[in-house]
Amino acid sequence: MDPRMVRSILKPMWHKVKMEDSKTRIALAEALEALDKQIPKKPNRFFNGIESLKICGCGGDAYGYPSVFNYCPYCGQAIDWE
Repeated sequence: MDPRMVRSILKPMWHKVKMEDSKTRIALAEALEALDKQIPKKPNRFFNGIESLKICGCGGDAYGYPSVFNYCPYCGQAIDWE
């Protein structure tokens, strides 16, 4: 199942869980965070004066990421290179 579809199912459940049921709420929050990392995001771009670099939004290493990485090696975010 597509991570976006799973997220659209779980997000409303997170809002409906009562605050007293904190274990379920925490589990849903962690599941949503993990799903967000599976949805590819475009890398940030910046120019360091010599070359244009692409880096993950987590602020990982300033060296940037070659397009051979499908996921950020620092935070695990899926990267959309297109």
